[in-house]
Amino acid sequence: MIDMENVELFNEYYDELFPVSEDIKEFYLEITKKYKMPTRFLRIASNTGGLEYHLALEGHDVTGLEEELSLLESASRRRRYPNTALRFLNMSGLEMTHFLGEGFYNVISVLYNQLLIKKFFFDCKKLLSQDGSLVLQLWNLEGREPSPMLAMPTIESERAKLFYQIWQETERFSLNMDIERSNGKIYPVLTKTEIQLYRPIDIKRLAEEAGFQSIAFYADFQKNPFTKESEMLLAVLS
Repeated sequence: MIDMENVELFNEYYDELFPVSEDIKEFYLEITKKYKMPTRFLRIASNTGGLEYHLALEGHDVTGLEEELSLLESASRRRRYPNTALRFLNMSGLEMTHFLGEGFYNVISVLYNQLLIKKFFFDCKKLLSQDGSLVLQLWNLEGREPSPMLAMPTIESERAKLFYQIWQETERFSLNMDIERSNGKIYPVLTKTEIQLYRPIDIKRLAEEAGFQSIAFYADFQKNPFTKESEMLLAVLS
């Protein structure tokens, strides 16, 4: 459940909590070398669109999907820059195959998002070009279990902190996300939002079922080797 009153705080601090680092830029620059210009990018849950804006400035064709209207409005303001093929759509990943072109995208990305279901892998495979790549960034849950709560790594900037907790209730898992401002006050952003827990073995199985032939796991955008101690899991499927 999204707390509509506090999602504006998340919007306000998003770009500083999730900056488009040089590592991220280099990672995507390397990916574009596989494809003709302009590479066609799709990002699901694009939030404020910082990564999409950077890719569009590099001359690529970029689409972002975002459900939350306040985040979408922030992202859409970036479209005012001339000579960029950049668009943002109010849409979820669950409905994207009804509106987007089959086999059109070279790269689909889902970053910092655990809201994946089995259908998602098949839908992405359908939208990707024959040699397309799917990039997933998730928390590393290898060897970690909510029992009943698992606190995930805090993300922080100079002005704010994000806290995540995964809760288990019988066979279901839910996510809470709170934001703390510099004044020390904490505000709930997500409460009891149902999620799926994916470990490398789960992603490998679902990717193979959907028809992906290549599956690589990394610890970060520098492509350091993934280990069970890694904070994040970066998966590249093609």
